[in-house]
Amino acid sequence: MSIPVPAQNSCIREYVSQKNGTFILPNLESSFDNCFHQLFEALNVLHEGDMIVMYSLTMLPDGIKLETFIDKCKQKKIGLAFVLENISISKNFSKILDELESYKLSKLELNLDEWKLLVEQYY
Repeated sequence: MSIPVPAQNSCIREYVSQKNGTFILPNLESSFDNCFHQLFEALNVLHEGDMIVMYSLTMLPDGIKLETFIDKCKQKKIGLAFVLENISISKNFSKILDELESYKLSKLELNLDEWKLLVEQYY
């Protein structure tokens, strides 16, 4: 899925407006694999009670970077919101991990043609 950045920003702006928040135009990340300098920098300058709003939770880092990010959010009491999934979290960050796991599992699903091929081969 590829959503143009201006469309993502429009969705985020609308979400923040509905929540009576203050929208700050996000910095863009460099397009290197698993590069999240801007995300961590934003986290460093936020204050207790602030929220990071992202278009989708699939934009989060993975592995140790995800663990570090969530730990810092917990320590600083920073909330997270994901517009596409309509998820807002300020305490129970395990919901993020559950949702990310469901995305990983959905990638393993077979489409109809793949299913038919398996059935033809084995039954």
